Amino acid sequence: VVPPPAATFDFEQIDFPCEQRSEVVVGFTGTATTLLWDFGDGSTSSFADENHTYLAGEYQLTLTAFAPPCAPDQSAIDINVATYSTGSGDLSPINIITPNRDGINDCLYWQSMQYDNITSFSISIFNRWGVVVYTSENGGFRWCPTDIEAGVYYYIVRWYDACEEKDGVLSGEVTVTRDVEGG
Repeated sequence: VVPPPAATFDFEQIDFPCEQRSEVVVGFTGTATTLLWDFGDGSTSSFADENHTYLAGEYQLTLTAFAPPCAPDQSAIDINVATYSTGSGDLSPINIITPNRDGINDCLYWQSMQYDNITSFSISIFNRWGVVVYTSENGGFRWCPTDIEAGVYYYIVRWYDACEEKDGVLSGEVTVTRDVEGG
């Protein structure tokens, strides 16, 4: 008597974001006389335990377990290997903001600091006397200074890029203006 096939398996996905790849470790835990792993990227295997490398993208990993004369059994799992953004991007922010709530240049921000490889971030903004008027450790910050006087403000941005294994620093100035028609 042949037990019916059972396509069950253990699964572990180990991501390597800086390399934009994932390692998948699978181990057959069911019953079968033969197996077929279809990794969804054109690769197959008939071994019980496998390590497979995926590049960025979406895949479906399918295991088919055979135990003739029984009908085969099949299990599948979706695998998503994210495309990670690398580098600190363009750190050239606007240099004049008009926080008059018209939706045009109301805030200072850097969209590019939301990269997956930026593991720490801070910005400090100072007035002309060196007094800190704003700080944030959120790469998605938005500084919309509606309650400070017009003038020139200075900033220091610091971050750590885990993929490049280095610190980044940028300093500059931004002018806050008031009562500007049309922006």
